[in-house]
Amino acid sequence: MNQKSILIVDDDPDLCTLMTNALKRLHFLVECTYSLKDGLRRISEIQPFLIFLDHNLPDGKGLNVINNIKKKSRCKVIVMSADPSHFVRTLALKRGADDFIEKPFKTEDITTIAEQP
Repeated sequence: MNQKSILIVDDDPDLCTLMTNALKRLHFLVECTYSLKDGLRRISEIQPFLIFLDHNLPDGKGLNVINNIKKKSRCKVIVMSADPSHFVRTLALKRGADDFIEKPFKTEDITTIAEQP
């Protein structure tokens, strides 16, 4: 597991750029993928310590792969969603997410999460 590597899995290129810039300023190595399939492939290749995983991706639901990610990796998984419902938040945490953040969020929210041990 690379303690400085973060993977962002989100289909919004602008959001990925914003997050990448904020996290790189803190000297993290950041990579973005825009689909669930590519994200899952990159997890095993770069072994990030932290994944920001969008709930709703063009090729699937992030919530449906959290258990699989956690079985194969010791990384933290933070689910991101524009759906503010209590149901989505609860389901994400039940399936093994380490935290949940609602979109839109402030860059300080993600940098604080990334800096936590």
